[in-house]
Amino acid sequence: MPPKKVKQQQESDDFDFLGSQDSNSGDTLPPALQEAIVKQYIANKEKKKQEKERRFLEQASTMLKKDLSKASQELQTAAEAMEMEYTKFVNEYAATEDRIYHLWSEILKEHLALASLIQKKYDAGITTMKGAEKQHVSGLAKLRSSCQDLESIIGKMAPSLEAGEDDRVIRED
Repeated sequence: MPPKKVKQQQESDDFDFLGSQDSNSGDTLPPALQEAIVKQYIANKEKKKQEKERRFLEQASTMLKKDLSKASQELQTAAEAMEMEYTKFVNEYAATEDRIYHLWSEILKEHLALASLIQKKYDAGITTMKGAEKQHVSGLAKLRSSCQDLESIIGKMAPSLEAGEDDRVIRED
């Protein structure tokens, strides 16, 4: 909007200075004086224009500095907030990693304890199995020996029965 006002003012300021100086009185100023007045008028007009532009630039500069300062402050505040959130995240992440590490350490301890217990049970089972195997073999050997002793006793007590029973079994077929 200010540029339109300036244009309107320029249109009103751009009037024919020399034409407005014409008078009916017949007294005219010498051309050198008229030229000096015109130059002075143009110089004053240019000076006012430059002054307006300077004030406009100062105001624009002030407003720009204020806006930049505000934006800079907002950016700094946002950066600080992000930094705080990042620090909070890193601390929480480290705490979580520590908890996970401690849980894995406990799991490893329990695993090692269970592995040791399993090894002990396995060794005890092997020892028990070997003892049972020896007893089984010993029992089988005693059973064989007992069976042989029984057969020899039966053979001494009734040698005739053995031969007769064999004949009967054969005749029945």
